[in-house]
Amino acid sequence: MRELEEGLTFGARFRLIRRLGRGGMGEVWLARDDELNENVALKILDPDLAESPEFVELLRSECRKARQLVHPNIVRVYDFHSDSGRFFISMQFIDGANIGALRGERLDRIVAAILPIADVLEFAHQQGIIHRDIKATNVLTGKTGNPFLGDFGIASAMVADRPMAMLRTGGSLPSMSPQQFAGEKPSVSDDVYSLGALIYELIAGQPLFDPAKTVNRIPLEQPENLTSFRAAGEIPDQLAKLVAAMT
Repeated sequence: MRELEEGLTFGARFRLIRRLGRGGMGEVWLARDDELNENVALKILDPDLAESPEFVELLRSECRKARQLVHPNIVRVYDFHSDSGRFFISMQFIDGANIGALRGERLDRIVAAILPIADVLEFAHQQGIIHRDIKATNVLTGKTGNPFLGDFGIASAMVADRPMAMLRTGGSLPSMSPQQFAGEKPSVSDDVYSLGALIYELIAGQPLFDPAKTVNRIPLEQPENLTSFRAAGEIPDQLAKLVAAMT
């Protein structure tokens, strides 16, 4: 199997430009799509995961679902590919930072960035798709500041008869709901919890809780009230209560 490096061509059309990062399923690369004559992002599956036909088929299935999600604030998923033993997903490339850059910023800027993501989740949930990994690094902000929710590749449709053994837990501490961490069937409430945890992190400037200070994922200390992180009166009580109810 070829090593991933700049200049390598995949599928006779994708030329790797530079590595963008690494996640739980593999590496993400910026690539040039010579067929469409535009830059795209490629999520390349880790070779260890690629050895599982069941997981590859699950990812292919989830990719098909993600392609159906067309929304101005969703990172578009283009297709699922394979080449020389490698499996990868091509998707829209968003040139910019992630929403984590707004940690501790003005409340109006945070709310303006979060509202479109809440709309995205409502849209996805109406189609029976749960994201399951809402976190700062999955919310990208383009050069215009417009937010995009990405990584629907691990989303799981709410299909009752799907064997739980086929579902990977997904998610990232500390944004995972207790139910998700326990491996329970995915539900809309998982995304609600994770969105609340993200809002808390952006306003407070720190995660909802420190993963190192937990026992079986249960925090040893209760999170501080959001109002304690800002000047008196800056955070409306209604917003603080909403985030507390979400988490």
